[in-house]
Amino acid sequence: MRNYLVDMLMAGYNIQSCSNGKDALVIIKEFNPDLVISDIMMPEMSGDELCSAIKTSVEMSHIPVILLTALGDEKNILGGLEIGADAYITKPFSVGILKVTIKTYWQIVNCSVRSIIVSKIKKSIYCQLY
Repeated sequence: MRNYLVDMLMAGYNIQSCSNGKDALVIIKEFNPDLVISDIMMPEMSGDELCSAIKTSVEMSHIPVILLTALGDEKNILGGLEIGADAYITKPFSVGILKVTIKTYWQIVNCSVRSIIVSKIKKSIYCQLY
């Protein structure tokens, strides 16, 4: 799934990717992405734990988090949103809905979606799915 998303988004975005939440947290602190897409079920640190770490950190709390997961029951959706996820998309997912969700978060923060790379004038996505 991670490779599929990276391939799907790499034409328009600079993607940083890894397979677990622990590594993701290191990458997020280093690259300061403009958006994080994360699965919930991962080794070492779950997506819920990653989202909570992002949203409770003064340095990272502004970063929108999209949880993209197979856990689609109401309890898990509410849990993800309560810990601070900005969006919760269930698998199987619509590529169109994911792309519009990404675009919407940049419009909310008045960022351009045309060229996304880590720098002061361009933006990046961090994609972390197991």
